[in-house]
Amino acid sequence: MIGAFRELFEIIKTNIRERKITKALAKIELKKEYNNSILGVAWAFIRPMVYVLVFYFAIRVGLRGNKHFDGVPQLLWLVPGSFMWFFISNTITHCGKSLIKNRHLITKMVFPVSTIPVIAVCAEFFVHAILIFAVILLYGIWGFGLSIYYLQIVYYLICAFVFCCIIATLISALSAISRDVSYLMPSVNQALFWLSPILWPLKNIKSHFIKRIVELNPVAYLTEGIRNAFVYHKWFFEQWHYALYFWGLMLFLALLTSFIWSRTKSEFADVL
Repeated sequence: MIGAFRELFEIIKTNIRERKITKALAKIELKKEYNNSILGVAWAFIRPMVYVLVFYFAIRVGLRGNKHFDGVPQLLWLVPGSFMWFFISNTITHCGKSLIKNRHLITKMVFPVSTIPVIAVCAEFFVHAILIFAVILLYGIWGFGLSIYYLQIVYYLICAFVFCCIIATLISALSAISRDVSYLMPSVNQALFWLSPILWPLKNIKSHFIKRIVELNPVAYLTEGIRNAFVYHKWFFEQWHYALYFWGLMLFLALLTSFIWSRTKSEFADVL
């Protein structure tokens, strides 16, 4: 346990010390991802918007869902949680392979390896932050105006960033040691998508027990949280026990990640 805390502090210290390099490389990472396309970085914003429109069409036309969810048009209800999910999903599928994709930084030079997953997350976070700003504009255009509850968007962005950094570091370490983890992640991604309240409201679950099980999923906290800011108009501290659970889970996952990182980091150069 003491070793896990020590490793966690070392990872945090390294990322704080190298934050300027992380920011610069994150921008390069984002440009490199779409380097060979005509529209370039614009694809980072186009893809989530296309997916949201497809989800909206499937629910509104295919399943003949309601025009409004919780007092707002269905599209406006769908957008905040979906954009939050795309950030998490990209972390699992793309950032989780960051050590493999950047093996040259590990095998051919002296580089602060623990910053590599964070660099990948920062590249995705730039896109996510702009998309959330676009949601604010969309709500304004629709006539909802600014709300004081938008202030807590910053809180949920921090929550999402911390969660994704932890998950990316954990998955990247495991994927570097065993490629089986990389093959498993798309299935995990799909399972999380359908088991999280992204396309459906959490309150639709009638069973109190099942609802509590779903709420254990940190993705549910983040998607419902961002909707608290835009749709439900609830402050995060009104559910302080849920927030306490989330940050307790983050501490547990961070310590688990630190423990696994400390046991595997010496093998990265050899296995990669």
